[in-house]
Amino acid sequence: MFGIIPVQLDLGWFLSPRVYLGTSFQYSHVLLANHCAQPFEGVEFVNLQGGTDFRISEELWLGPFVTFTVGKYMDVDEARFHGWLMGGLRLSTK
Repeated sequence: MFGIIPVQLDLGWFLSPRVYLGTSFQYSHVLLANHCAQPFEGVEFVNLQGGTDFRISEELWLGPFVTFTVGKYMDVDEARFHGWLMGGLRLSTK
């Protein structure tokens, strides 16, 4: 079994009702595949997100999202480009 369990904090502001500009910090617990000896380190170049938010209360929204990411990650021997698709639930507040 392999994958990640991420927790992400986004900070930013809405430039318009549908456009959000911000930054994020993510911590992930990584479950390595059997053939991976160690985790990778690297930089993300592309991170595209989309989703739908449903209002729970006056200041809370909850909804599904999907993220596509491309980055260049290095193991001990070489750097390689990797891409992945991730989905989950997002909780937002004012």
